[in-house]
Amino acid sequence: MQRTDSNGEEEPLLADEEHADQHQTFAPNPFAHLPVYTTIHRVHHEVMASIDDPYSLEQLRAPRINVAIVRPLVDRIWDHEDISIIYCLLVNRLQFLRGQAFQAHQTINTTRANLCELVALKILRRFDEENPGRKGLLLLAKILVAGFEPFQNAPEDVVRENNHVIHWTIQNAGGYERKSTALEVAILSESKMFLCMPACQKVMQAVYVGKVVYTPSSFIDILPDHYKHKPIALYRPNKAVLLNQYRLIVPPHKEHHGYWAIHSTPIPLHLDYEAPQWRGLYYV
Repeated sequence: MQRTDSNGEEEPLLADEEHADQHQTFAPNPFAHLPVYTTIHRVHHEVMASIDDPYSLEQLRAPRINVAIVRPLVDRIWDHEDISIIYCLLVNRLQFLRGQAFQAHQTINTTRANLCELVALKILRRFDEENPGRKGLLLLAKILVAGFEPFQNAPEDVVRENNHVIHWTIQNAGGYERKSTALEVAILSESKMFLCMPACQKVMQAVYVGKVVYTPSSFIDILPDHYKHKPIALYRPNKAVLLNQYRLIVPPHKEHHGYWAIHSTPIPLHLDYEAPQWRGLYYV
């Protein structure tokens, strides 16, 4: 579908992906080089070595514990070139919470899980403070919605031992299968403090309104369109086409009420043509 501008040239109305070959090859994963497997185990070792006693979340946030434990741990883990660090911290939080389920008489794993969330919060805040503007928003989006897997860049012997776990997927997504994001892990681990922080809310709002566009990773797609994979990027209105179906969003519930009333009221009337006042609502 195309339109003709004032110069007589034709411009596409729909996105270029509509004309893409369905056998299009995937672009290389820009985060495939990150040592996720090694980082997960390094974070686990650092957290285990930092906490030996149970503390409440309030105690972890106290100035004394913050100076003695939290801040040094942030400095040791922080790496401005590794955007997978937030994912690795939240994966460790989820693992500690699962371990706590088998040790109900002890709360040390809960403390370690809370420490992982607190460190992830502080590191994401540091990323946000050191990278302002649109480029900073794009970096935060990559940190939160880029797909990773726990066995990424694991040693070959580990891959062989866990082959049944790594290759469970039933769909081919050009190297993007079996991925999960830091945002998904935060939701699974119920990291409410992390999800409520301004940097995280900024990214979620940008994704919702369409400032950040990307193809999300998912375990199973009912109607997959992997050949249209879009990397994480900022939306550029000056480069956009007139009609872009990828920017369709679901309106809030408060905007649904009018549509619900319009569509439900004429149902008992069986669209009686003797009642033109109801038909007029559909012309809006």
